[in-house]
Amino acid sequence: MKKLLGFSVLLLGACQLNQPEPYMWAGRWYGPEGTYLELTQREAVDTAPASYDIIIRDLDKEHHYKGQANGNMITFNRDGVPEKISRGTGQETGMKWLADKNHCLVIKSGEGYCRS
Repeated sequence: MKKLLGFSVLLLGACQLNQPEPYMWAGRWYGPEGTYLELTQREAVDTAPASYDIIIRDLDKEHHYKGQANGNMITFNRDGVPEKISRGTGQETGMKWLADKNHCLVIKSGEGYCRS
């Protein structure tokens, strides 16, 4: 039984390691002044890339988008403009409020969200 349990834990760990990075980004990421980015992975369909519900809270309101995993990023369209979410640092967000953070997601310079 112990061997079987150990194998199951090893197999589960291997499955998570083979997941693309966006798989680990689910949840809320915080920006300055109450802004945030929230990612929710949607149910997988066949072999299609993972898809995501994206909420971006700016200073005015929440905006909702649908995104698609694309390697180690999530791509989506905002007002007809293709955008991407990728891993980065506080420095890479281009925002002084986040400069000392290390675990961040960046959409573009001046738009990023972090976890401590």
